[in-house]
Formats: sequence, C-alpha cells, structure tokens
Amino acid sequence: MLVKEYVSVGMFDDAIDALFQLKRRGFVPRIMSCNFLMNSLIEHGKVDMALAIYEHLKVSGLNPNDYTYGILLKALCRKGNFEEARDVFREMVEVGVHPNAFTCSTYIEGLCSHKRSDLGYEALRAFVAAKWPIDTFAYTAVIHGFCSEMKLKEAVEVLFDMVNEWVAPDVYIYGALIHAYCKARNLLQALALHKDMVSKGIKTNFVILSSILQRMFEMGMVSEAVDQFKEFRESGIFLDKVLYNIVVDALCKLGKLEEAVEMLNEMEGRQTTFRMLLNCMMK
Repeated sequence: MLVKEYVSVGMFDDAIDALFQLKRRGFVPRIMSCNFLMNSLIEHGKVDMALAIYEHLKVSGLNPNDYTYGILLKALCRKGNFEEARDVFREMVEVGVHPNAFTCSTYIEGLCSHKRSDLGYEALRAFVAAKWPIDTFAYTAVIHGFCSEMKLKEAVEVLFDMVNEWVAPDVYIYGALIHAYCKARNLLQALALHKDMVSKGIKTNFVILSSILQRMFEMGMVSEAVDQFKEFRESGIFLDKVLYNIVVDALCKLGKLEEAVEMLNEMEGRQTTFRMLLNCMMK
C-alpha cells in the first residue's frame, strides 16, 4: 500500500526503498507490488530503473509471474532490445511460466512500434501456431504497424488471418485500414472496407467518416464528397458537426449555397459552420 502511495505522487525512490525494506526486515515483497512499481516506472520513462528492480527480484529469490514477464518485455521493447526480449520467452518456458495474452501482445506491439511490423507478424503467426493465447490487441498492433508503414497488402492479410482464427476485428482495426487507404488515395478500397465493417454490425465513427470525406475533398472530388455524405446520412449513420463542416464547405465551393443552408438547418449547434458559410459568401 505504501508503495502505491509513493508512486501516486511520483516519489519513485521512496517507493523502491519501501519495497525492499520489507526484504531487509525478513518479509517477502508481494509480486503484485513489484509488478505495479515496475510498470509505473516504465510508464514514467524510468525503464532502466524497472529493469534494475527485476534483476534485484531474481537475486532476492522472488519468483516472477506471467505479468512480471510481460512488464519485463515492455521494458526491453521500449529500449529496442528485442533479442533480450526473445530470451524472456525462453526463460519463461524454462521456469514453467506460461505466456499469456499480455506477454505475447506486449512483444508484438514493441516490434511494431519500432517499425518492425514484419517481425511482429512473424511472432504473431508463431504464437498462434504454438497455441499461445492471442487477443485482439495483438492483431491490432500488427495492422496498425503495417498501416503506419503503408504496407497495406500485408495489413489486409492480417485482417484475413483474424477472421480465419475467429478473432473479431473492431472499429479501431477497420479505422486504421480505412485511414491508410485514404492516405494512399485508394478510396474504392477505403469505401469497400467501410461497407464491410458496417455490414458486420460494427458502428462507424466520425473519425473514419472524416478521413473518407476529407480525402475526397483534397483530391478534388468535391461533388463526390457531397454525394457520399448524403449516402452516409440516408443510411442512418450519425453525422456530427465536423462532418457537416466538411460538406458545407464543399457545397460552398460548388456554388450550391441554398443546399448549404439546408444542411445548416439539419445541424444543431451550427455557429461554427454558419461562420464558414458567411466567409464563403463574402469571397
């Protein structure tokens, strides 16, 4: 309890001292307290301190559990020490600790965040083949990684793998893919993915719709952007003020001011968009 209180106010040196005072007094620290302290240190950028605590725990004879190893993997991946991270899995097997979804996902996410999504994908497939627990986050990390590297063919391949493994993709996975295809100016594929997402009962959001409409607008497809907005509206998808701003701006550029006014009447809290319309009419 004292460890958590020190951590909550950023007194990490005192938290470490409180933890190991227990050892000096003949008490064994709880592994949950050690895990909490290590993870907090990592989240505050004190990765080397977290690694030092882990080494001290081993010397003290305290047995790490699966979450301890997951936190250790997080620290090593933050430093880019992927060879050492691989050795952690070997150590886990040797001491009889089975990897959980957190340890697997942490390693995969670490690789992908360092633009090593190809290796992250290899690790994902190896873990699946070994029947280790894999959750949605592991697939999300690889798809986001490939999308950030603009390796869209590989990202879609991971999506297919998810379906084959009966892991349901969510709005964040589809959102990453749609945004990447919009960035690549492949709007047909972006719209196809959006349609597939909605058909699976996954609710879209304004971030995804903004990516599609804004890219159309930037590509000079102003009329198409307006038509697409109307299609979204007619399908019953919730459209917020940001999306209305985009389409009102598009209608102004097309000279369809009356239609732009009609859009204004559909929208609540229209002050921002109204100023946009006035600026457009004054040009």
